[in-house]
Amino acid sequence: MKAIMGAIRRALAALMAAALMAAALRVRGRVGLPREAGGWRPLGGPGMR
Repeated sequence: MKAIMGAIRRALAALMAAALMAAALRVRGRVGLPREAGGWRPLGGPGMR
């Protein structure tokens, strides 16, 4: 039983470390340059309402 609990604790620690790293990279990436292209654009044509 102790081995199972230890494995669960190690797995949770690894998941938490991965989540912290992903959050840090996500926050750090927001400071970059704004997008120059992309996003929503209006559609037009005979088949559009």
